[in-house]
This record gives sequence, structure tokens and C-alpha cells, in this order.
Amino acid sequence: MRSLISISLSLSLLLLFCPPNTVVASSPPTYTTTIHHFPPSSPTPLPLATLSFNPLHPTLSKLLSFTPPSAAASNSTELTRIAVVLASSDPSATPRYRTTLTSLASFHTPYKGRLILVVTRSGDVLGASWRAGLATAQSSGEHKAVKPNESKGVGDFDLLVQKEGPKPFVESIALKGTGGARVVVGEDGEQVEEKTLFQKYWWVLIGVAFLAMTSGGGDK
Repeated sequence: MRSLISISLSLSLLLLFCPPNTVVASSPPTYTTTIHHFPPSSPTPLPLATLSFNPLHPTLSKLLSFTPPSAAASNSTELTRIAVVLASSDPSATPRYRTTLTSLASFHTPYKGRLILVVTRSGDVLGASWRAGLATAQSSGEHKAVKPNESKGVGDFDLLVQKEGPKPFVESIALKGTGGARVVVGEDGEQVEEKTLFQKYWWVLIGVAFLAMTSGGGDK
């Protein structure tokens, strides 16, 4: 019993004198981006939604604000572009947008939709879109505006994180004096010496030599 009490006191003193950053882990950083929509009747893009996300921790992602197109567009057959601003190293450069198309009517009854945000693992935004379908009997198709600090929480949009593609093989020509073979570097970084022409087709040369030896002239 005394040993248990001494262990608990030791742990309490250890936590008391530890630096704060060793007791409480810092929360992962989040990124914020604004999605616009660009109907033909508007000369400039209109804000549609503001999203907060973390590519490595999707559960921290939130819909901060959402302003759907006006209800007057519910019967419209016009299309609108869902646009995101691409990252640029020059702050004074003209903004460049990447867009996808959707119908203005898809934001209102009888349709139900969700935003899709495509990002890299480092947090760069690659694109966004609006995916909609006919609403079921259990869910209403009307999308209400969400003001800042009134988010419903996790699950208000879909976050797609770009995965790194396969690495290509890198071939380098061997220097003189190394046998003339090429060195192939694989995905794991290991160098594998490529076989020479003789090493690949030695059996063909043996077959040709055997035929030449057995196909001599007839007896005189």
C-alpha cells in the first residue's frame, strides 16, 4: 500500500515540474479557404462557402460559413462555376481560378448536395465541386445559409486528399570501364545492374554454334 502511495506521489511531482509542452500536446494546424460560385449574370465570383480543414486530420475540418445562391435560381436552367483560387507565390498577381460546373437549381429543393474539396497533403487547394442528387423523404432538399460560428460541425463537406503517384524509374548510363551496363534505380532507391546483350541471349549463340557444327558437308 505504501509503495502505491509513493508511486502516485512521484508521478504527481513529475507532472507538476514538467514543462507545459510535455504535458499538453499542441493541436494540429488548420487551413482556411473560400469557395466561390460564378453565375453568368455576375461579373465577379460570389462567395459560396468558407472551409477550415487539415489534410492529415479530417476530423478537424469544419464548414465555417455557407451562402447558397438565391431561391430565385431554383427554377433556373443556368449553370454556375464552382471556383477556388489557386495558390501563387506572387501576392500582387491576378488571381487564377480552377472551376467546375453545376446547375444553380441543384442548391434548392428537390435536390440535396455536398461540397467536395480536393487538397494536397501540404494543404494546397487543388479544386472544388458541388455534388447533388434528388433528396430522399428523410432529408429536405433546402440548403440554409450557415453564418460564421454557426457551423454544424464535422461532416458538412467531403475532403479528398491527393495521394502521391508512383515514382518513375531513373536510368543512368554507366561510365567507361564498368562493363558498359546501365544502372537502374528502383522505387526503393537500390541500384540494380541491367544485364548485357550477351547475358540475355547467350542461349541463342549456343544454338547457332551447335547448328553450325552439325550441318557440315556430306561424305564424299
